Amino acid sequence: MKKAIVVLFGLFAVVITARYFFVSDTGVQTANKTPGEPSVTIVRTNDGYEPSEVTIQKGDSILWTNESKEYHWPASDLHPTHGVYPEFDSSTPLAPQEEWKFKFDEIGEWKFHDHIRANKTGTVTVVE
Repeated sequence: MKKAIVVLFGLFAVVITARYFFVSDTGVQTANKTPGEPSVTIVRTNDGYEPSEVTIQKGDSILWTNESKEYHWPASDLHPTHGVYPEFDSSTPLAPQEEWKFKFDEIGEWKFHDHIRANKTGTVTVVE
């Protein structure tokens, strides 16, 4: 019994260690970025935004793509005015398969939502 507990604990330690070294929790996606190209792509699926939380550097862009079956409209909070970061607003709905790119020039944590279905939300964190 003690041997089984030791083995399980050892396996758990290996998994945690591997996750620490091989999986990034920050969401910063700037490696191998070509100037002018989006750093991150956020996909609007039928279930919501994927990923729903990302971290990028100031001046990076995000490409928003609509892979859902319905129109969607990415915009900054607060719904319905989008006044927290007014420039962060596609201004019109994206049809299925349409894209929109936005460059983040403001450092901060920017919550966003789908203006048409405001319960679909996420966060973009912009760092120096």
